[in-house]
Amino acid sequence: MNRTLLICILFIFFVSCTNRKSLLSLFDQQKNISHVSIIQPAISHYPYSLALYDTLLVWADPFDDKHLTLFDVRNNKQVHRFGFIGNGPGEIMMWSAGKKYQQKYYHMYDVNQKRLVEYSIVDAARDSMYRPKVSYNLHRLPSLFGTAQVSDDLFIGQTSHSDEIYALFDGSGNLIFSGYTYPEDDKKNLPPNVKSFAYQGQFHQNPYDNSLLVHVGIYGAIIDILKIENNKIVRKKRHKYVLPKYSPFYIGDMSGIIQDKDNIIGSCDVAVTKDFIYILYADKTAVNECNESNSRSSDIILVFNWSGEPVMYYKSDVELYRICVSDDNQTMYGVIMNPEAELVKFSL
Repeated sequence: MNRTLLICILFIFFVSCTNRKSLLSLFDQQKNISHVSIIQPAISHYPYSLALYDTLLVWADPFDDKHLTLFDVRNNKQVHRFGFIGNGPGEIMMWSAGKKYQQKYYHMYDVNQKRLVEYSIVDAARDSMYRPKVSYNLHRLPSLFGTAQVSDDLFIGQTSHSDEIYALFDGSGNLIFSGYTYPEDDKKNLPPNVKSFAYQGQFHQNPYDNSLLVHVGIYGAIIDILKIENNKIVRKKRHKYVLPKYSPFYIGDMSGIIQDKDNIIGSCDVAVTKDFIYILYADKTAVNECNESNSRSSDIILVFNWSGEPVMYYKSDVELYRICVSDDNQTMYGVIMNPEAELVKFSL
């Protein structure tokens, strides 16, 4: 009887461990890396995103009426700040994170105004008063948790009012295609806008092929490799290891979710090159028992190729909050808090 009980306990333990299996188990190769230099920027605020364009690094951090700081990593000097905050032409509202688009442009999506603003890094480097002329208004579409531009008149976004995760739409916001339902979990028959909160993530594009994207969940450990073909979204690969944990709540006509305290933060940040996808992978609970403010940092960087196959993972000598990687995959920059923000450089 005792032996049977022990077997049952071990089985339950095994199943629970399997459900909590880390993405690290995919990787056969691991390499320790140490930062080789520290760059102390003129600003000390925590950045929302980083992006590297050859020798110019964009640091997104809104203050003093501007969103973005441009650094030259050759001499560790700040070039200037650009990207005006506001509601007017060439301006964008506060608290919007941005990302690299192709090899020359930086995109910011304004959730409040439902528009995508495109900055030319070459023009921004020349002129701190530069205001982008390209702004895509997407008012017809329901709220998006993120969007990325595929071509001049084709965009992809994560919807919040549909049973399907992804939507493909034109520059006027007209829906062209949608697809891929949320993963099965124990929360059945919930309104899409409630469930989409739990599964929201980040889009990143291959800088040499706009039709090739990766979507990485913020909570849990869900990674989708997507390809836009013939105005359809094709999922090439999915890694699904830890589903988000959440509880829905309803207040009158309003609904949302409460993140479980044991929820896993899968992705702190993502960087992409033409060859690889780099994921700053926390694998921590949403509320870290040691340091709550440290829950969105990590010393683990997972590397996948664009087929979705695991390549290797790096283990850093410091906890990082943001990362970006050079096009040749030789250099990585990361942000640490010490206690103010500092930029550290790694040789890969």
